[in-house]
Amino acid sequence: MANFHAMTRLFGFCRVDLRAQWLQAVQVVNPQPDLLAMFIRQLPGQPPADANVAVVVDDTAEDVPIKLHGRHANIVAMSAFHDPHDCIACPRLAEHLANIRQRDPHWHARPVPAFGPLGAELLVLGLGPGEKGANRTGRPFTGDVAGELLYPALHRFGFTSAAEPLGPDNLANPAMQLSNCRITNAVRCLPPANKPTTAEIRQCNGHLQAELAAMPRLKIIVALGAIAHQSLLWSYGLKPKNFIFGHNVSHLLPDGRLLVDSYHCSGYNWRTGRLSRESFEAVFAGVKARLG
Repeated sequence: MANFHAMTRLFGFCRVDLRAQWLQAVQVVNPQPDLLAMFIRQLPGQPPADANVAVVVDDTAEDVPIKLHGRHANIVAMSAFHDPHDCIACPRLAEHLANIRQRDPHWHARPVPAFGPLGAELLVLGLGPGEKGANRTGRPFTGDVAGELLYPALHRFGFTSAAEPLGPDNLANPAMQLSNCRITNAVRCLPPANKPTTAEIRQCNGHLQAELAAMPRLKIIVALGAIAHQSLLWSYGLKPKNFIFGHNVSHLLPDGRLLVDSYHCSGYNWRTGRLSRESFEAVFAGVKARLG
């Protein structure tokens, strides 16, 4: 009889272990390293129409550590987030920024920190710093054409205290404050020729995941461009085929937050007519209506 009870307990443990393994297997989402190229296809000789960064170099990045970005759909909440001010995890980017600091010592030329409070309900996610914009001023979308579209749009709907991102000294406007809004980038550092590699975007994705986890009141994420959209999906461990990018298209995320896509407010999109001030501001009009 004792042997019978022992076998019964062993069988029960095996069932629990097998169920745990099954649950773990169905929760893990395998990364799709080649899907990024799908979002940046363009005509020969043309820059992509979704970002300040000209193109992503889709090099061989099969060995990028998966631990650097989210594999699970639900992001675990954290108590704090610190911008990677001194990050040198990507040697190519670190060397490039060091060369710029030597050339222009007064430029920021370091990882660009996010702008705005972690307690915000809205997060605007761009791709990366512009060379003479955020890379120079140290504030996202400040000093380039993209900011000339973004900040007036945010100001119109009450998310900024001013419409002009630059101060009289042509640096970041010290009087500007964000209200219930935070702005960040998928890639914190300026890459050579404005071309981040897939591995560099993956490397920086861990910072984005930690930032999302540290925003307890976050309700809406506006992704500027298809690559920012892809980076956001990576941080959640989600498959792109279930979240197709499109201008002013919304997607419900597993944790209840809302992803809203927009064409990037780049000078290229503006000049070619792919994005107008009206179509861009319509995105934030919808955001404002949802937040109330």
